[in-house]
Amino acid sequence: HTGTIAGVFCAVVSQPADNLVSRMNSQKGVPAAAIIKEMGWYQLFTRGLPLRIVMVGTLTGLQWGIYDAYKVSVGLPTTGSVEPAKPVEKK
Repeated sequence: HTGTIAGVFCAVVSQPADNLVSRMNSQKGVPAAAIIKEMGWYQLFTRGLPLRIVMVGTLTGLQWGIYDAYKVSVGLPTTGSVEPAKPVEKK
């Protein structure tokens, strides 16, 4: 499902900033550069990432599923759906 893929992508992209902000909130007054040096770039990008991928990917997939279900319930086509081709009339 594309919603899940989008959620996973967003989780990966935002992970370093989330780790940095979480650490800055727990260590008041410590500059970002000091936290990056302490954690290292690898930990900044990967610490907690698998859990975040599961959480954000699942939530985003569910949101798109609910959105599409609502659209169908009010008579609209699902996101990304394509109308079937109309038959060509022969003359």
